[in-house]
Amino acid sequence: KTKFKVIQNSASNSIQIKNLTGTATIFVIDLKGKVLIKKEVNSNTTIAKDRLSPGINIVKILNTAENIEELKIIK
Repeated sequence: KTKFKVIQNSASNSIQIKNLTGTATIFVIDLKGKVLIKKEVNSNTTIAKDRLSPGINIVKILNTAENIEELKIIK
């Protein structure tokens, strides 16, 4: 199972997702279940925090091997 890293950068108002391998789909979901972001990527990526809901959001990453990894982030 791949371990990705999520780095919140207050200065740039962004979230970096690193250590992705292969093609992956990133979902950012609020606690009500609304998909805020769905993004297919092949490498590291950055997400602007202004696209997130206030409070807790969930980052889910689905890679080509159908592995799902999940992490909670706070805006």
